[in-house]
Amino acid sequence: MKRAAALVGVLALLGLTAGVADAADKKVAFQFQDDRITESSGLAASTKNTGIVYTHNDSDAGPILYAVNDSTGDTVATLTLKGAPARDWEAMTRCKDDGTDLLWVGDIGDNIDAWKTYPLLRVEEPSNPTTGDVKWTQYDMRYDDGKARDAEALLCDPRNGRLYVITKETADKAGVYRGPATMKAGTTNTFTRIADAPGAVTDASFFSDGRFVVTRGYFDAHILSPNAGWKSVVKFTPPIQIQGESVAASADGEALLFGSEGVGSSVWRVPIPEDVNKLPNSAVSAQDAKDAANAAKDKAKDGKNAGKGAKNKAGDAKDTAQRINDEGIPGIDGQMVALISALGLGVLVLVLATRRD
Repeated sequence: MKRAAALVGVLALLGLTAGVADAADKKVAFQFQDDRITESSGLAASTKNTGIVYTHNDSDAGPILYAVNDSTGDTVATLTLKGAPARDWEAMTRCKDDGTDLLWVGDIGDNIDAWKTYPLLRVEEPSNPTTGDVKWTQYDMRYDDGKARDAEALLCDPRNGRLYVITKETADKAGVYRGPATMKAGTTNTFTRIADAPGAVTDASFFSDGRFVVTRGYFDAHILSPNAGWKSVVKFTPPIQIQGESVAASADGEALLFGSEGVGSSVWRVPIPEDVNKLPNSAVSAQDAKDAANAAKDKAKDGKNAGKGAKNKAGDAKDTAQRINDEGIPGIDGQMVALISALGLGVLVLVLATRRD
């Protein structure tokens, strides 16, 4: 506790000088050339396909992801999530799961507080994306108090694949909500409030190394430290845009990308503020470490239970084989039955060993 308090104190002191930080070297990286991209509301820089940035439109524009060249702004491919819900797509993020590159889309906008659950859509990022339909999986989420909320920020911790949502509310209500250690399809995943957040956040992203989180609004941006209670430790001015609604960490980890709605809108590349380099590294929080340990423990327990079940089945098969050998079956030699049963037992034991691994 003392170490955590000391860390918060150091960050707070640094925040006093970092609060005036401004990324002076910001520049336009590219402009969207595709007239279909009218309301770019989410952004994700691919680490699998060099030079590709993904974006999507806001509500009523269809479940489509645009793969865009991050130098020219030309659309390379469109990925259609055929049949997927698209009430109000407001955010996207990239992530990894056991080495698989993923794109997550958050159908989390709710301007009139109309819904209690929100679809999160998972897509495996293709190599060298081409235009066409892609497979997707839906994971529904709810907030821990069961209330409806408007949100425009979905982010993934690259160190453990955990999802977070930051709501778009006034400063006295906005919060950071953490998803479960393991997301499950076919059920509702509860996201738990763990911290307050800056007001009117229109997007957010973890840094590529997971140390910090950047949030953006229309007029300001913050660097948050997850390991220090998600406190704002740097505040700076983002590029002034018509309707700035997206931010993402660059693929090289050296900058932040800021996007906006509007046909032909620009995406700006902003070097990570120098003040951030003065901050202590933000390690995985104690709660995240505990949750990860519990998830691993549950997984091991599931494997152990499966192993016991297979072992019991193997024992039953052995007993059955012995009984058949003793009593015999008309038309079948007892030794042949025993041989067949033994082979079956061997297969079950092999399954048992595999499940334990």
